Amino acid sequence: MKIFINLMSILFFLNHCCAKKAELEKYIIPNKYIGIIVLVCDYSEGQSKKYEGMYRIYNIDTLGVLLTKFDCNHGVFDDTRKEMTFYYSNGKQIPYRFFLNKKPSEKVKDPPHNEIQVYSFIYGTVGKTQFKSFIIDTFDNQYKYLDHNKNEQMEYVSKVIKSFPVR
Repeated sequence: MKIFINLMSILFFLNHCCAKKAELEKYIIPNKYIGIIVLVCDYSEGQSKKYEGMYRIYNIDTLGVLLTKFDCNHGVFDDTRKEMTFYYSNGKQIPYRFFLNKKPSEKVKDPPHNEIQVYSFIYGTVGKTQFKSFIIDTFDNQYKYLDHNKNEQMEYVSKVIKSFPVR
């Protein structure tokens, strides 16, 4: 049993050390935008790759969509709050909260109910198209976009992706 525990510890350590580290990301959102954001990855006709220092820059359009040539940046984040940042185009930072997808009736320790924030970050594929999606709104309003298990957000993302030409 002791050998098994030691072996598992070594495997966990090697996996953490050898895992690909994700690049830092900075999302630029149009001023006063509220709603669902969809980022379509690996899109050949998409926005060119752009960096600001060590950060990938994602400039989201006024419809809340970005087609980008970047891949979806799979990898390990040490601290998502620092490595994924969200800003309005006027420079004001939008907080990213970690009590995601809790229903208003569930207890969340002092959520800022009326502050605009980033919620419900998901990523996945529709057909062969990879995407990321999230919601920008207040804690209470995030539920007008989706049901608790994100089916509505996925349906919205699917419609957005299917509205663009096949690549």
